[in-house]
Amino acid sequence: MEFFNVKQVLLVTVGVIGSGKSTLATAFEASDAHLVRCNQDDLGDRRAVENRVRQSLGQGKSVCVDRSNFDERQRQTWINIARNYPGTAIWALFLDVERSVCLERLRKRTNHPTIKDFETAQKVLNEFSSQLTRPCPCEGFDIVLQLTDDGDNTEVEGTESPSAAQSIEDLVTKRAQTVLETFSRVATGDLQDRQDYPTGIKQLTCRGHPKGKANSGGSDSRGRGRGSQRGPQRGPQRGRGSFWGRGGSSSSSSWRTRDPGGGSMD
Repeated sequence: MEFFNVKQVLLVTVGVIGSGKSTLATAFEASDAHLVRCNQDDLGDRRAVENRVRQSLGQGKSVCVDRSNFDERQRQTWINIARNYPGTAIWALFLDVERSVCLERLRKRTNHPTIKDFETAQKVLNEFSSQLTRPCPCEGFDIVLQLTDDGDNTEVEGTESPSAAQSIEDLVTKRAQTVLETFSRVATGDLQDRQDYPTGIKQLTCRGHPKGKANSGGSDSRGRGRGSQRGPQRGPQRGRGSFWGRGGSSSSSSWRTRDPGGGSMD
C-alpha cells in the first residue's frame, strides 16, 4: 500500500520509555526499503544517530528518528538537519500512553540493550515523564500527530503463546499502517474533519486545538506552543513507498548516553 506522497520524510518519534516508539518505528522501517530507522540504542550515541540521519537523507531515503526526543531542544536537532535537504517533509509522532501501560511493558521487557532491570526502568520513566513536552508545529514540524494508546498495542516480548505473539504483531502492523496513512492524508489535505480521524489519533496544532479523535486518559505530558501553525506540507508532492509492516522490538531510550549538546538523556 502506498503512503508516501512527498519526496522524502523525516519522522521524529516523541515519547517516554515503554510508550512503544521502537515497536512502531520497526514496523515503519519494514514498510519500505527507502525508510531507515535510526535508533540511539543500536547506534551508540546521538552523534552516531545524526550521522546516520544525514547519510540516509543524503541518499534520498526517508528517516524515522527513534528516540525519546522529549523536549524542543532535542527535536530541533533533527529539524535543522532535515532543512538541509530541500523537499523533506518534517513530521512528529507523539505517543501519549498511560504510565501504567508503560510500566507493565517495562515489567515484561527482558532484552533492552541498555536498561537491564525493572527498577532502573522505573527511574528512567519517572525522569523522562517529568521532562517530556508535547511537540508543536511551531517548532518546525509540518505535521504533528498524537497517538493515544489504551494498552492494546502490547509488546511482543514476554508473550508466551506463539499465536498470541503473532496476533500482537498483526496489531502493530495495522497500527503502523493507520499512522502512516493518516500522515499521508493530512499532508494531501484529504483529512480535515476531526470526525474522520482514526480513533486514538489526532493532529496537534500550536493553538492547543487538536483535530481528530483520541481515547480518554493519557500521559502527564504537557504541551508548550507559541505562534501559529505552519503552512501546508513543504516540498514537492511526489514519490511513493509501499507499506507492509510487521511487529518490532520493544521501545527504547538510551539513558546512559548523555546528549552531547547539553547533557540531557535520550
